[in-house]
Amino acid sequence: MVKYILSTTLVILSAVITVAQERPFVLEGSIPNSADKRKAVLIWNNGATAEEAPVVNGKFTLRGNLEAPGAATLMIQKEKQDSQSQEEMFQNMLSMFIDTGRILVTTKTTLLAADVTGSKPVKDMASYQRATASLKNIELELNKKYTQYRTENNDAAMAKILELYNQLTELYYLDQKAFVQKSPASPVSLHMVK
Repeated sequence: MVKYILSTTLVILSAVITVAQERPFVLEGSIPNSADKRKAVLIWNNGATAEEAPVVNGKFTLRGNLEAPGAATLMIQKEKQDSQSQEEMFQNMLSMFIDTGRILVTTKTTLLAADVTGSKPVKDMASYQRATASLKNIELELNKKYTQYRTENNDAAMAKILELYNQLTELYYLDQKAFVQKSPASPVSLHMVK
């Protein structure tokens, strides 16, 4: 009887450990070469930094383990961040869905124009990002104007830009809603309705 209880406990414990194991991912990137020292940084949408890796000859590899797939932001940063303009930072940020397995990010310009391959949810998020690229360009222009008006202490113009931001946020919401309606089974849709 003791052997039976012990072996049953071991089987259950083994199953629990197997289910609770983290699953690996590899995120490989290919970006334009630069004389500046840069690094790739992956930040989870909860604000935690997941991984960092140097960019060497335009290539980087980030490795990690997932408790569960989820949304994150990939950034390419100069080591001397003060030498990186706001526009350059914005163009080198990419919202992604990180899933197990291999994810490949390639671009000849900036991360905003990157091609992303991986699992179906990774591709779903990449598709959504491409669909909203024009909104991101508008957001970049609004950021530039807001920064200019803030430097000029032009409160009235800053208030107008904030109104435009609110309208832009509504457009993002409508695009997300359309994505969820088109792809309700995608894990990316679940992320969007949270």
